[in-house]
Formats: sequence, structure tokens, C-alpha cells
Amino acid sequence: MENNLVVQSNDLVLATYTMTTKEKELLLTCISQIDSRPDAPNISKQTKFTITADEIKRLFYSDSNAKNIYRDIEQASNRLFEREVIIALPDNEALRTRFVSSLLFSPNTGKITLTFAEDILPYLTQLKANFTKYKLLEISELSSIHSIRLYELIVCWIGQYQYSKAYELEDFKYVMGIKGKYKQFSELRKYVIDKALEEINESTNYKVSVEYKKKSRGKGYEGLTLKFHRKTLDKLTSED
Repeated sequence: MENNLVVQSNDLVLATYTMTTKEKELLLTCISQIDSRPDAPNISKQTKFTITADEIKRLFYSDSNAKNIYRDIEQASNRLFEREVIIALPDNEALRTRFVSSLLFSPNTGKITLTFAEDILPYLTQLKANFTKYKLLEISELSSIHSIRLYELIVCWIGQYQYSKAYELEDFKYVMGIKGKYKQFSELRKYVIDKALEEINESTNYKVSVEYKKKSRGKGYEGLTLKFHRKTLDKLTSED
């Protein structure tokens, strides 16, 4: 389980959706069971994926916070079933779909069995190019949904040989799935940006920094630029 790869089309990584940390952990654990290679066995909307509370606990919980794991999984399952995702298509079109089409939670066994929505499968299966991949273990210590979201984006961007990304604040909030939230810049910085950078820098193999763009008139900020690279580059520079 810990070595399972999470592989998603870049279009799905860059898609827009809202989700809690527990939902994301559940979703990624299921995605990590998919063999996304072009020659892999076909996966259909009837293909079922099952994970257990023990698997989730081993990867994302410590002994001190695992007492409510069944409750967490049940709540995450119910919410995940309702979640929609918006995927940008050519010609300014947008696909609105759901991540899963069915979901069964068994409280006695702690098992979750789900099927993926038919329209989401092309973004998870038989991928030949333009995809993002990382090991499930790499995000196991990220407690914030914003940290996981930004981590996926960074892996995607670096895979396209991009090492910085500039956004207006509203565009950044959109891609992070928090449009309409954190209207005060201080809240956005404290609860989203600073938290994500702290966790990624501390718990992953990537280093990310941020620079803010001040408004041309008045006080405050209107944009930001993220800069990121693998920490192995730090080691090489140190040795040089």
C-alpha cells in the first residue's frame, strides 16, 4: 500500500473541486490501486475498489488520533459521494462530473467499496503522456487539504519543467478549490499558504517559497509567485 503510485492525468490535477483532507486521503488510496499504464487491464464503471480502515490507519493515522477513524471514514465516504469536479477542456468547454458513482461503507468491517464515475476514468486509466505521479506515502504526513492540493500541483508543474508559477490571488484561490473563501488576505496567508508551505517543506522532498505582489494602488496584495524544486538540488548546491 505505502509504495502504491497515485497517477492522474494533468487535466485532473489541474481541475477544480472542493474536498476535505479525509476525503482526499480516501480518494487517493483508491486511485493508488489503479494500474494506469496503457497496457493495463481495462477498468470500467463496474470495477470495484475496496480499502479498509486498517489500511487508512496505517498510512494516515497515529495511535493517538485513531480512535475516531470509523467515524471519520464514514463521514468522508458520504461527502466524497457528493463531490463534483470541473475539468477544463479545449475550446473553453468544461466537464462537470463526480469522482465516484457508487460507494458502500460497512461499519462492522470498516471496509469502503467504491466505483469511479465513468467520465473520470479516462483521467485515471491507460495514461500514455501528460500525467502526474507520486507515491502515496509522500503525502501521508500532510494534514491540510491545501498542502496535499499544492503538493500535487507542484509535482505536476515540475513534471512540465516549470519551477515557478505566478497567480493573481483570485486565480490562486480558484485552482486551490477555495473560491469565495478566505476573503481577508491575512486568513488566506495563515490558513492556506503558510500552512501548506510549512508542511511541504518539512515533510516532503520538495522545497517551495512564495513572493507576494503588492497592489499598484492602495495597501494589500493582489498576487503571488510560487518557486519550487526538489530538495536534492539543495544537496547538490551544498556539495558544490
